[in-house]
Amino acid sequence: MKLFYKRLDLTKLEYDYLIKCVDFEKLEEIEKEYENFDAFKGFNIIEKLNNPKEIEYSSNKSAAALQATEARSEKVKYKMNIAIEILQTQKKEITHYAIAKISKVSFNTVKKHMSYEYVKSFNEMK
Repeated sequence: MKLFYKRLDLTKLEYDYLIKCVDFEKLEEIEKEYENFDAFKGFNIIEKLNNPKEIEYSSNKSAAALQATEARSEKVKYKMNIAIEILQTQKKEITHYAIAKISKVSFNTVKKHMSYEYVKSFNEMK
């Protein structure tokens, strides 16, 4: 049996309202049902609800994620531009699909970065 972890990011107010809605007696019954299964060792929802982890968001982490996303986007744009040059050299029709195939980038990614009109304009320049 695979276990999957889920995390809820709640504000203090949201957490307080959630706790008011929880039926702790029902949770205790459920915990007792599962305490005999090895897969559920340490299965203690009540403990986790009463002692939530505090998560602090770091501005450095957010900035690093943004920087990494920009770097990936630049790399993808470079690949797509190379693919367009290859298609132009081969005198082939330039389409989203052709760009995706040559650049080895997802079709949806090509469509995200290049509008239909932009791609169409390359074919009109022939």
